[in-house]
Amino acid sequence: LTPAAVFNLLGLPVTQVPLGLNPRGLPLGVQVAAADGCDHLTIAAALALFLCSDDAAQITGSNYSIDGGWTAE
Repeated sequence: LTPAAVFNLLGLPVTQVPLGLNPRGLPLGVQVAAADGCDHLTIAAALALFLCSDDAAQITGSNYSIDGGWTAE
């Protein structure tokens, strides 16, 4: 089973976050999952991640960053 299938089987809220395209033009994204009844947390996290993406900068005309927390290398 894939992680997405496990979340679906358990009935947990999951929000897909588009993060743009990789250098080969393939879509990039993540899924944000939370505990039962915490849909609002997945949506808030998805919005924060999306606002930091290149796609959001093209839409809003602004660049956002999240200070602190984890970083991907």
